[in-house]
Amino acid sequence: MKKRNYIMDFAIGLFAIVMILFSAKSLKFNNFKEIKDVEKLYTGKNVVELENSTLIDKIFQDGYLEESDVTFGPLEVNNFYMLKNGKQSALAFYNSIKKFKIK
Repeated sequence: MKKRNYIMDFAIGLFAIVMILFSAKSLKFNNFKEIKDVEKLYTGKNVVELENSTLIDKIFQDGYLEESDVTFGPLEVNNFYMLKNGKQSALAFYNSIKKFKIK
């Protein structure tokens, strides 16, 4: 049975911790002073006010929308859209491969 080299394990673990801290510092995860306006941060969701309910009806009827049907834009990939009208609303998720899907 081989003896375990604890000094080498410690050195590898220490190296991993240093690399994680270095990469976090280089990505500026700890510098929150750069955020000027919280409202401009990416949330992954958009609220869209529609004049008529044709898109909402189509998404409930077919279960999806084609990109050519969408009258608002530009579309963001992997984004939730709350489609609202005065009387109806629908929550949809846009993925460039699967198009709009109803949620």
